[in-house]
Amino acid sequence: MIVDTCAPCPGFPTYDTVLSAYTGPCGNLTQVSPTACNDNVCGTRSQITFNAIAGQTYLIRVSGASGAYGFFAIRTIQNTTVPPNDLCPNAIVVSNGSPAACGSTICATPSPSGTIPTPCGNSVNTPDVWYAYTPQCNGAVTINTCGACTPCPICVAYPMYNTVLSVYSGQCSSLNQIACNDDALLPGCVNQSQVTFGGIAGVTYYIRASGAGAATVGYFQLNISQVVPVSPPNDLCANATPITAGTYAWNNCGANTDGPAAACQPLRDVWFKFVAPCSGSVWLNTCGSAINTVMSVYTGACGSLSLVGCNNDAAVGADPCGGSVQSFLTFNAMGGTTYYIRVGSPGVITGAGMLTLVGPNPPLGTCPPAGPPVYCRWYRIVGNPNCIKWGWSINSPCCANVANTNVTAVCSGDANTLAAAFAASINAACGGSGLSAMAVALSPPKQGRFEICTTCPGAPFTLSVGAAGVVPQNLCVVPTPGGFNPVPVGWCSFNPDIEEIPTTGQDANGNGVDDGVDIDLGTSQDTNGNLIPDEVEHCFAPAIVTEPQPQTVAPWQPDRPGCLRERHGAVRLSLVSRRQSPERRRQYLRRHHRQPQPRCGRPCRRGQLHRRGEQRVRRGHHDAGGVVPRRTGAAGAL
Repeated sequence: MIVDTCAPCPGFPTYDTVLSAYTGPCGNLTQVSPTACNDNVCGTRSQITFNAIAGQTYLIRVSGASGAYGFFAIRTIQNTTVPPNDLCPNAIVVSNGSPAACGSTICATPSPSGTIPTPCGNSVNTPDVWYAYTPQCNGAVTINTCGACTPCPICVAYPMYNTVLSVYSGQCSSLNQIACNDDALLPGCVNQSQVTFGGIAGVTYYIRASGAGAATVGYFQLNISQVVPVSPPNDLCANATPITAGTYAWNNCGANTDGPAAACQPLRDVWFKFVAPCSGSVWLNTCGSAINTVMSVYTGACGSLSLVGCNNDAAVGADPCGGSVQSFLTFNAMGGTTYYIRVGSPGVITGAGMLTLVGPNPPLGTCPPAGPPVYCRWYRIVGNPNCIKWGWSINSPCCANVANTNVTAVCSGDANTLAAAFAASINAACGGSGLSAMAVALSPPKQGRFEICTTCPGAPFTLSVGAAGVVPQNLCVVPTPGGFNPVPVGWCSFNPDIEEIPTTGQDANGNGVDDGVDIDLGTSQDTNGNLIPDEVEHCFAPAIVTEPQPQTVAPWQPDRPGCLRERHGAVRLSLVSRRQSPERRRQYLRRHHRQPQPRCGRPCRRGQLHRRGEQRVRRGHHDAGGVVPRRTGAAGAL
């Protein structure tokens, strides 16, 4: 705060002033600081500077030097700075604690209109600040603004700041509100806020703190706690989680130590089980984990395991996170052998982690066999090209091992340009046979989308990226979300960043493309965020039979679109497998002379439904799923 008497008083002679600033009541004043008293700065007039606290009352004394008196003009100037976490992209990282942070919305600005879902407490246009919280365990998380940080000199001015707390998942550009509260109504915490939600290890949640009302600002204490759950399901070797090639989330919160003791040994460990489908090299790493990790691999049976290898901290240049506290192992697997993978920490540390398995790999340069595409994945590039060369590797167990570690740099254009260059590089690797890629040029903000397909039967591939000249095993594996599992994406650094588009495992609109991809590409809209395309939303309205009775759903006439027929309480249904290959889906669409479109967009006979799957389901009216609905009129997807 700057206070001065430098401005002249027109029509009056110059007056030699002295300025000073105080806090406290009259009769018991305290000078704010040594710089809060001054005689001469601008000629014989005065200027003082001090750090002002919002809401605090200051008494300014104006007097004359050596008994002088006269007329003066007084003015104040304050340089304001918004809080560093005023915007969501600048959220301050916090962890469990009471307090986890001491914050203020003084001088903050409201989040831009339309950038956040409407919060509670009349706070949509209220100044706010942001925090980012990533729980290390699965379990209930409680966040509140109860109490006041100590010391708290401004609490005199803001004794009862009426706060609103909102919690979001997703990215700052696309937030999903999962909790919001205005008044906690707890003893000693009435006008402050409290929210509780189910936290998932490794998922980042954005916390918005604001006031209740358009102009409400103040200081607050942010408290975060989490209920630690019981032991994870794969805490013991006997309960090891079966895995194949891919990336998997894990956390060892509540885990015990189970397994052979050795100098290199994971503690507070969890277990995975991998059966090698063929012989070849396997790469394992814990890159992207939030804690210091140790990893061991064994053969044999639980209780009589034989060590294959163990690693605590990956060596420099050994893998994508070489030189870090994460772990890396490589070994030559024998086809048909079961390997037990044990991950944990070197001590009592617990938290969220990632486990990536690549292989078994055939020799480098092995292309998939010629034929139509069998397995496809979609990716998105976030950002524009930066004129830097890069490398990539695609591995499919027992089928493919292809890489280009020196791709020509892209120095102009946008994310669409970079995606097209990426696709062209992949198509050139195997001459377009067995491995193919396709970039889709979309308008902002849907730029940089591309698809990769292989002919490897029943073998999902792994995409790795990184800097030019890096050997394939050291490239960064792009995590596979696998149907919105809590696996963090976006940590792979690439020219600039690449992540896989999560899939839902559903194709409600029947166009042969996963609903998650449809929604991401903009082919379908999802205004309510329930991952069901809007054009088929009406197909999911509930309908209850008038006379509940056991019914049967069974495969019937698999060469026709799915339609129900009712016979004596039984329902027979034709099925189109959701695991069709891309080529079979295209053949299906050509055979029925139609473009991909929602099945519910055309009339259907009475009782017609669409279903996917190859299983026989028997339900009674008392089971958890209810009775198979009988539909009339237009068709629906169930």
